[in-house]
Amino acid sequence: MPIVPVKKITIITFNDFEEEIIRDLGRIGVVDLRSLKEGEIAGFRKVTVEHLHKYQELLDRLNTLKEKVTDFLKPVETKIELKRKVDPYELESKISLYEREINGYESEINSLKERLKNLETLKDKLELLGRFGIDPSHLGEFEHIYVVAGILSVEDLNKLREALRLLPRVMIKEYKLSKKELLVLITVLREFKDDVERVLNSMNFEKISVPKEISGSIKEAREWLENETEKIKIKINEFEKKLKDVKKKFAEEVPYLEKVLKYSYAIAMTQNKMLRSKMMSFLQGWIPEDRVDILNNYLNNLIEKTGRKIIYYYSDPSHGEKPPTVLRTPKLFKAYLALVRQYGIPDPYETDPTLISGLLWTIMFGFMFPDLGQGLVIMLLGILFVKSKAKEFMGIPIKSIGKLMIGAGIVAAITGALIGDVFLSEEIIHPLLPGLAPGWLEKASNIIWLIKLAIFFGIIEISIGLLLATYNHLKRGHLIEAILGEKGIAGLLMFLSMAFLGFAFIGVTVIPGILEFPGVNISSYLLALVSMKITSLFSWPEITITMPIITLLASIVMIILKSIIEREEMALTFGMLFESIISSFSNMFSFVRLAGFNVSHAALAIVISKMLEVSPSMGFGMLIFLNFFTLTLELVIVMIQALRLVFYEFMTKFYSGSGQPFRPFRLVV
Repeated sequence: MPIVPVKKITIITFNDFEEEIIRDLGRIGVVDLRSLKEGEIAGFRKVTVEHLHKYQELLDRLNTLKEKVTDFLKPVETKIELKRKVDPYELESKISLYEREINGYESEINSLKERLKNLETLKDKLELLGRFGIDPSHLGEFEHIYVVAGILSVEDLNKLREALRLLPRVMIKEYKLSKKELLVLITVLREFKDDVERVLNSMNFEKISVPKEISGSIKEAREWLENETEKIKIKINEFEKKLKDVKKKFAEEVPYLEKVLKYSYAIAMTQNKMLRSKMMSFLQGWIPEDRVDILNNYLNNLIEKTGRKIIYYYSDPSHGEKPPTVLRTPKLFKAYLALVRQYGIPDPYETDPTLISGLLWTIMFGFMFPDLGQGLVIMLLGILFVKSKAKEFMGIPIKSIGKLMIGAGIVAAITGALIGDVFLSEEIIHPLLPGLAPGWLEKASNIIWLIKLAIFFGIIEISIGLLLATYNHLKRGHLIEAILGEKGIAGLLMFLSMAFLGFAFIGVTVIPGILEFPGVNISSYLLALVSMKITSLFSWPEITITMPIITLLASIVMIILKSIIEREEMALTFGMLFESIISSFSNMFSFVRLAGFNVSHAALAIVISKMLEVSPSMGFGMLIFLNFFTLTLELVIVMIQALRLVFYEFMTKFYSGSGQPFRPFRLVV
């Protein structure tokens, strides 16, 4: 995809017009504002916005409160017009008031509900005491004695007796509640109360505490509990009504508070990027060239409106500056963005690889996963993903994954039809590719043909990558690197020379009659370099060099020449040459995996075919299992392998992905 060139826009105005310009730039939404540094412009200093963090704090507090009133929020019908940044302390007073009221009522309600819960528990315990004729008035501290009741396990009773044995005049009375629990009533002299409490705290003794308000019989206690419970329920209803009213009132103010805070925070953030003198404000940003007219119309009108108190001008990025990258990707290919962006954003001087990388990934996936039936299933799954309401999977939008699957499924279906594979079966359709018949994999010549095709595809892909790298060098003005660099014309020449030398070494004809290189006899050239008297004394042998050797030597000389021109260390140059020669082979033969996965997929069809001949039931079961296997594990593996070939073998040749995305400043007011 083409990368849109950007211009640097500089705006200088009086401080009085600063916020108006920022607000209107946010409305237009075409400028990515730069963060200027102290001392960058003589006479201007960095703006320090005092309340920047305060706005962020208030936004966080507002969002916390907003979560508590979601049931009362309504769509905003009236448009809120904002013309100035609001002081944060003016907003904080409102937010703090609602925080105190909402949190206060919630705290009171929770406290009352906890009290109600305790009364319910006390009611059960009083009923327990009443069952054994123990009145609440029998428990507590008296003039000479202390009486306490509680629930204890049967197995701990002897431990309790042993622990209290040394205390004088201790009376322990137990009442059976169940096979495992007892109600225990302990009476002891008042001066030994603390000793008894220490013992009870060391055991699993569930003490029955009776409030001071209950001092009579069980009947009186029941009446008190009923009255107290009713009072608490009334209070809870009162507080809940007040809380509801406060939440409704706050929910009505949320749209205003939220918009004011976001607006004020955005203005403060932008001011933090500016430079300012005593009277003037200095603002810079990046704008795509195809959006300049939109900004010009606004600024020219503003100049007339303010009496020419605003100056603006455009300039190209300075040397060493790294402007943001502006991409205009057609909607048809936006799915590929999710794929390529995993590698990074192109910088403005690179070629955007979105379209070509996405197409290569799709083609390689189909090459490795040739199946008409499963390809159609993948396409249908992709359509379901596109219509899914889910948002992301592993950081990639689900809809983008679906669109990628649609393309991959279509290519897989086409390649499957070409070799006659439908749901791992070769018996349903005849291969559409001329010369192929069912069982083509059993012929060694077909496998060799497939491997050659995979390697040829790799050579083309790597060559495209090196050509794009050459183009990038030219865009940056690096002419020497474009011609003599290892990722330029010289590198491309070296790679193709190594490829054709490799084919010649193993005796493979690339394309008969087209890429068969004739030898060049250099004996006559050598004779011309020396004197006739000397040559008459020698008999020169016939010396023939093939074209790939000549081009390989030429590429090596070109790379060494670049090193000499740019005064690079020769040791590094020869190391790089050695690495380039080795990587030429490794990169090229890495594409053999295309044939490998294709063969492995087709081999499954042969296995199933043989099993169906031997045992139809077992073969049918294996057919179902292997189709499920290929649509899960093999599908993921092939996707990853295709992505690996795109990222490592292709994009590393010309793409760094070190760019910054273009993020225009937008402000909804």
